[in-house]
Amino acid sequence: MSLGKLIGVGAGWFLLGPIGAIIGYYIGKSFFNGKNDQQKAYELSLLILSSLVIKSDGKILKAELDYVKQFFVNTFGAQKANQYFEVFNKLNKQSLSSQLRPVCQQLNSCINHSSRLQIIHFLFGISASDNEIHPSEIALINKIAGYLNISQYDFESIQSMFMSQGGANSLDKWFKIL
Repeated sequence: MSLGKLIGVGAGWFLLGPIGAIIGYYIGKSFFNGKNDQQKAYELSLLILSSLVIKSDGKILKAELDYVKQFFVNTFGAQKANQYFEVFNKLNKQSLSSQLRPVCQQLNSCINHSSRLQIIHFLFGISASDNEIHPSEIALINKIAGYLNISQYDFESIQSMFMSQGGANSLDKWFKIL
C-alpha cells in the first residue's frame, strides 16, 4: 500500500470512522493533492450513494452509469469526472450497504438541508434514468432521505417529480410536488 493510501486510511479512520477509512483510501490513492478533505468526502459520498441506488434493484444498467458520469462531468469537469468514475467503478464492485448510515451521518454534519434535498433529487434522477423506477430503489432512497433528516413530505414531493401518476396533467402529482 502506498504512503498516500496509508495516510488516507489512517486520517479517514481517525476523523470519520470506518466510512472515513474507505474514503481516505480512495482520496489517498487518487486525489492526494491537498484539496479540501470535506469537499472530497462529500463528492465520494455521492459516489457511494449513487452506487447503492444503482445496485439496489439487482441490475447495473448503462443508462444509470451514464447519468452519474454525466452529472460528474457537468459538475466537476471531464478530467476530474474520469478520476471519480475510476473510483466509482471500484465502489460498484464492493458491498457498501453497511456504509449507508455512516455516509448519511457524515453528509448531515457537513451540508445544509437544501443540499441534502438536491442529493435526493439526484438519486431519483439516477433511478429514473433507465425509464423505470424500481420499488427497491424508492425504498432505498426513502431510507437515505430518513438518514439525511428529510421529511416524508419533502421526499414525496421530490418523488412526485419523477413518478407518472395519472399522466402529466394529473392535479394530484402537481399538488404533491408543491
